[in-house]
Amino acid sequence: MLRHDDHKLQLALLSPQGQRLLTLVQDAEGTRFRPGAAFEPPFTAEWLANRLAWSLWPSAALEQAFGDSGWTLREDVEGRLVEYRGRPMARITGSPECRIIDDIEGGYRLQIATLGADTDRTDAACPTD
Repeated sequence: MLRHDDHKLQLALLSPQGQRLLTLVQDAEGTRFRPGAAFEPPFTAEWLANRLAWSLWPSAALEQAFGDSGWTLREDVEGRLVEYRGRPMARITGSPECRIIDDIEGGYRLQIATLGADTDRTDAACPTD
């Protein structure tokens, strides 16, 4: 489950059965995982928060944030490509119901699916290729 506004981002990673596995928080106090995770993630809280930002932020805001840092954003009909100094780092594709973040550099895939109040969490909103 993802909640965010201009001041705070909170993401709960859920199992297909609805069990909370991990909670990410980004606010004025910084970026961190909340205690009590069901597993030790193989990535940092900052890594996860950055990938979410690449998916959620408007293009103009990302381009402004990247500035002259060596990070760039390319967009086409298939989605977004985030590069660092010309090297592809992540591709973001999908739809509002299912965003897919492929971290090319790290070798991870994150799928963010929309859950409604009546959504059966055992039904996959994202492709299961």
